[in-house]
Amino acid sequence: MPIDKLERILEEKFPDEASSSLARALSLALEKGRISYEEIESIGCSLEELLLAFKERLLIPARTSQVSRTLAWEDRILAPKKGETYEMPNVIRYLLSYAEKTGKWDPALAVKKYFEEMGDPEADKMVKLFLGLKKRVIKSRNNKIKPEDLKEISGKLELNLDIDSTIAKLKGAGIISPCLRGFMKYGIRYEVNPSLLK
Repeated sequence: MPIDKLERILEEKFPDEASSSLARALSLALEKGRISYEEIESIGCSLEELLLAFKERLLIPARTSQVSRTLAWEDRILAPKKGETYEMPNVIRYLLSYAEKTGKWDPALAVKKYFEEMGDPEADKMVKLFLGLKKRVIKSRNNKIKPEDLKEISGKLELNLDIDSTIAKLKGAGIISPCLRGFMKYGIRYEVNPSLLK
């Protein structure tokens, strides 16, 4: 599959960090939903590019911490070695698929397509919530949000969303992930996928 458009947009979004090898690795992960370390290595993707893909939540290690065993991104163990597997969050698959076809990075469209394909009757509301959330996170320069933030955004936009089920949907999409570290200090928080904020 041609990856020149994906390569160009990755270089635009992540200047001096992305290359054709990363584009090839993400394209392969896009086809299968996951990619092994051996496949990444065979493509010629560097450790720095794998770290970038993890930092930007384009790929998430399948292995979790032996201590916490949660599915939170912060508890995933990035071990660049044979036998390891890395998954692509659901919404990122839509984001990169569109980028591969068009050369455009459109997080809102990815969110919309994901929820539409899931048959979610509130797909349009989820896009509006995402855009409100994105605006708030970019303004605060912190990609963490609280349930109260989502409730406030939903209220301001008159979306009337049930926040608990909305959080579950956002987590399933790969838009947010729980931040359990610092719970005693900050309470419940969620990390917003940084690639959707570009």
